[in-house]
Amino acid sequence: MNAYNTEKRINNLYTVNQLVGGQVQQTKGDAIVNYPYYYAWKNNPKRITLYGRRCRVIARLAMNSVIVEFENGQQECVSRNALRKYKNDSGFSDAT
Repeated sequence: MNAYNTEKRINNLYTVNQLVGGQVQQTKGDAIVNYPYYYAWKNNPKRITLYGRRCRVIARLAMNSVIVEFENGQQECVSRNALRKYKNDSGFSDAT
């Protein structure tokens, strides 16, 4: 990846943070990265590994799906219905 693409990537991360809002969770380069959602489904082996992990939306796709990025940098295509918003940093936003 050349220097131009790296700078563009950092700017994209900063733009996503500005659109999503919420509290600052992590920084990458000069950009502030926010992870305002967590993955809430755990009804099969793959989803159990994703359950409870903080993430942010990278792109919204067709058929109510999204590409999310988890705090460790892993990206997955998941249902938007599987995401819940954190109310605060003390825990999950729903009772489950």
